[in-house]
Amino acid sequence: MGLSDGEWQLVLNVWGKVEADIPGHGQEVLIRLFKGHPETLEKFDKFKHLKSEDEMKA
Repeated sequence: MGLSDGEWQLVLNVWGKVEADIPGHGQEVLIRLFKGHPETLEKFDKFKHLKSEDEMKA
C-alpha cells in the first residue's frame, strides 16, 4: 500500500520547507532533543560539554 498522489504532495511540501534551511532545522531539532531529554546529550561527544541553549547555538 503506497501513498496517494495527494499524500505524496503533502510529504514533498513538508520536506521542501525543511530543505530550505537544513542546518537551521537540524540545529533546532537537536536543541529540542537535548532540552527535552538531557540524557541524550551524553551520546554526542561533540556536544556533551554544552550546557545552555546559547552554547548549543554557537
